[in-house]
Amino acid sequence: MELYHLRTFCAVADAGHLTRAAERLCLSQPTISAHIKALEGMLGLTLFERTPKGMTLTPAGTELLTLATSTLAAAGQVQARAAELRGELVGVLRVGINTDAEFLRLPELQRLMSARHPRIALELLAGSTGANLAKLQAGDLHASFASGPVDPARFAHRHIRDEDMAIAAPLAWQARLAAADLDTLVREPWIHNAPDHIQTQVLDALFAPTGQTPARAAVVNRKDSILAMVAANVGVAISRREDIERAAASRAICALPMALPPVRLNFVWPNTQARSPLLGALIAAVAAVWPDAA
Repeated sequence: MELYHLRTFCAVADAGHLTRAAERLCLSQPTISAHIKALEGMLGLTLFERTPKGMTLTPAGTELLTLATSTLAAAGQVQARAAELRGELVGVLRVGINTDAEFLRLPELQRLMSARHPRIALELLAGSTGANLAKLQAGDLHASFASGPVDPARFAHRHIRDEDMAIAAPLAWQARLAAADLDTLVREPWIHNAPDHIQTQVLDALFAPTGQTPARAAVVNRKDSILAMVAANVGVAISRREDIERAAASRAICALPMALPPVRLNFVWPNTQARSPLLGALIAAVAAVWPDAA
């Protein structure tokens, strides 16, 4: 009995169909069928019932599937440990991202990690800064890009860059709002973001000294949708200045001249994982992709 027999057995059991299992394993259907037939012959048991709809496990097949799955997992652990003994890093790293891939230089990061550590797989998972930090704390992520302050008691971090924030306004309102102060702006309709987004923190901090709350025209948690609504004269909003300027090339939108404090963009990981070799490899790659970061 070979591992490929068990691998085919598990694939057919999961797919419930020879053709789908063959596609998953990149093998021909006759080869898959031959593997199952050979395994049944070696075991002296019928593992599947063949039906017009596909393959259904027999009671014996159901019982042996658990053992086959654990055997394959154990074999994978042997291979991973052998790779570690050879000095290779093997594993999966789940990384939270809080904005677009180009801004975070994710293509460069992926290429560098593939070149340096081909057996480390990156899973890049989109979310807001607040949601990603919560997942990081819960252990659902290994690291994350995050905008804004970082709690040093829970997280270590590397500063990536500063994000220049601005107020996005409809182009038709530019002349009226170009010299507006906070008392004027607070009365404008505002497109708010979700509470766990950095734009909400910036907006709250902007008006905190006035003791006033800006009017709410809408709540939207996607950057493109927010800028589209600004361009449609729904209201004003907080966004990254370069995103506003890029949108202005095709939309009736502008960035107001009022200066806002920049937001620090960090690469963050739990203090408890600081000695992880896999995470260390990723942190080193981030430093190489962002060589000017402090």
